[in-house]
Amino acid sequence: MEAATEQILSRANRAFKNEKYIEARRDYEIAVRDGFTEASVQLGWLWEEGLGGARDTERAKYFYQQAIDKGEVVLGSYYLASLLMKQEGSQRAADLFRAAANGGHASAAYWLYIIESERGEASVWRSLEVAAALGHEFARRDLARQRMRNATSLLNWFGGLGSYFMAKVRGLLIILSNPNDPRVR
Repeated sequence: MEAATEQILSRANRAFKNEKYIEARRDYEIAVRDGFTEASVQLGWLWEEGLGGARDTERAKYFYQQAIDKGEVVLGSYYLASLLMKQEGSQRAADLFRAAANGGHASAAYWLYIIESERGEASVWRSLEVAAALGHEFARRDLARQRMRNATSLLNWFGGLGSYFMAKVRGLLIILSNPNDPRVR
């Protein structure tokens, strides 16, 4: 990436952080045109949320897909899947969450678990275990709850109960400290 594009991206990130979304959108568009793939995700999110201009979910999908096509598979897949879930709850969303989870995205693994449990799929516990291993507190909570249900001894049940309450507290702290945290989304 050229120095000029790096400066534009840096300026876009500063504008975004300072909630100057019109400037951020303009600069992310320049960075995308100059080939900076990660800017596609940020630009898609601005379009999805209607920050810095009109809300346009079709444009958001375009930029998320562009990010995926150019190699930003984890974040592009996660954000496109999240948008699709809001709109239609499609199989494509599950596939995209799977791609992002395979790349190490904890929230994607958790959303895949949610989708699979609603469908009664056999792989549901694998997705939950992956999300918990990646540090998703709500996955840890659900896994601890399952451990309590399957406990064969009182000691195992109390172990599950302790894990459950610790995950509940950590999850609550996440929500209270930042309700926009991607793990809450």
